[in-house]
Amino acid sequence: MGIISIFNCQRPEKLGYILYATGKTALYLNMHGIATNAVKKISDGAPNILDLIETDKIKLIINTPTRGRAPQRDGFKIRRKAVESSIPCLTSMDTAFGLLKCLQLGKKPEELEIYNLKIFEKPDTENNG
Repeated sequence: MGIISIFNCQRPEKLGYILYATGKTALYLNMHGIATNAVKKISDGAPNILDLIETDKIKLIINTPTRGRAPQRDGFKIRRKAVESSIPCLTSMDTAFGLLKCLQLGKKPEELEIYNLKIFEKPDTENNG
């Protein structure tokens, strides 16, 4: 599985990050040697992930949408709370893996450059005149 192979290079907790995850995700990560603190889902009562977000301990959220965007789902509420709290929220594991690679290289945000991904597209030669 991709998450294990990329974490094997250098795990986030070894980079100084404290990881939090709900139930099964925390269990899975811990079973694979990635130190993770378990936190309750919203539906499991307080204190839960939203309470943790409010404490200002959370600096980045990785939350991938699974079954739609229904406002009553935990994932929707977590992503909304991230936006309301000005916390970056990654919704794609590809993006999360890319960020981890940058962190493993010791890159700081000010050392990174932003590129428009369109520069990597192949030119459309069929419609050019």
